[in-house]
Amino acid sequence: MTRIPARRALLPAFVAVFLVFSITLAAAEILNFPSVRTDLSPEQLKRVQDITRPTADFSKAEPYEAMESGATTTIAPVSRDIFSQPSANLDLEREENFHLGNALFRKLWVSAPSSTQASDGLGPLFNARSCQSCHIRDGRGHPPDAAGTAAT
Repeated sequence: MTRIPARRALLPAFVAVFLVFSITLAAAEILNFPSVRTDLSPEQLKRVQDITRPTADFSKAEPYEAMESGATTTIAPVSRDIFSQPSANLDLEREENFHLGNALFRKLWVSAPSSTQASDGLGPLFNARSCQSCHIRDGRGHPPDAAGTAAT
């Protein structure tokens, strides 16, 4: 059995790819395919060009980008409760874990030991009976209010 050098074996593949590419370009020229859409009004064409124009500034999100943070972007409306929403890319099991964690975050706890076994276990160093009491809407803590209510 004779060995064929790799260069000779790849040459027909490169020639075939080159020919297909060349024929495609020639067909586009011969058939006079438009390079710009002709089925749109000038206003629609400008909008399409604005949306599809590549960005030159990567320090901010693109103006028409639907999910600016990628797959982890939440699809809930932006509001004060945004941190209470799961990411859009969670499967059912991970979304269940999110909701379980959110329920524990909102749960009222009591200092251990207590007669309530399901809700005991909160240590003596906490300022309130639930995480949600200080971290309003799953965000950062806040200073005590005028009435002197303890918070982080």
